[in-house]
Amino acid sequence: MELTKPDWLPEKNWEMLDVLTKLAKVDGISNYDGLLEKITSDSDAWFKFYDDAEPIENPMPGNFDKGLAPIQRLLVVASLRQNLFILGVKRFIRDEIGKMYTESPPFDLAGSYAESSNTTPIIFVLSAGADPTNYLLKLA
Repeated sequence: MELTKPDWLPEKNWEMLDVLTKLAKVDGISNYDGLLEKITSDSDAWFKFYDDAEPIENPMPGNFDKGLAPIQRLLVVASLRQNLFILGVKRFIRDEIGKMYTESPPFDLAGSYAESSNTTPIIFVLSAGADPTNYLLKLA
């Protein structure tokens, strides 16, 4: 039976969910069984989940996520909202292996300087808005 995509869900997202369920079946994973049917039959609840500011933190409609492993849940959320994939991966890593893997260590210019030499220089890879000038002036 061909299911009809809800109007609120972009075609690309529907296709991603469809591929997710089909790949899972090929691998013998039944956790996604009925996902598309549930989205179409309870469209209003799924739209609220889809449109929510924090779908990563909130339970899925009909407790669909109860049978999903954390990575499987992440794949459903990422299929619905690609803009949350990076945040979802960070939270997955934080929850599964620890907070220390998602946070940048504090900047330690003095320690970096102590480990450097004239043959091992310090190279700054800066993100937008980062400015190490004050650190350099204090160290000098």
